[in-house]
Amino acid sequence: MSAREWLIKKGGYFYRPNCAGYTTRKNEAGRYTKEEAEREARVEPWHMSAIHQDEIADDPIPAGYRILAPGEIDRETLEAAAKHLEGLPSFGDGKWAAAAIRALGGGDG
Repeated sequence: MSAREWLIKKGGYFYRPNCAGYTTRKNEAGRYTKEEAEREARVEPWHMSAIHQDEIADDPIPAGYRILAPGEIDRETLEAAAKHLEGLPSFGDGKWAAAAIRALGGGDG
């Protein structure tokens, strides 16, 4: 089986997974086999291409954000985030999100 390491680019956009929509972000783009990507790119070769994922730079981290090292957030900070999520109506009752946040800190939710 071929590795799914190829992106399909159409104009300035990448195909999302399963050829369902478009995105400008590499991390949201679908991954396809080389054969799948080349076949799709032949549909409109004047503005479509198959590109290996390593040829495209990773998406930049937005200003003001950084990637945290494992264990960098203390349990108190994670617990405060979990409590905040529990009260947000957009998360339903918030319990699933709070449990996920607590799991990051090694808690059992």
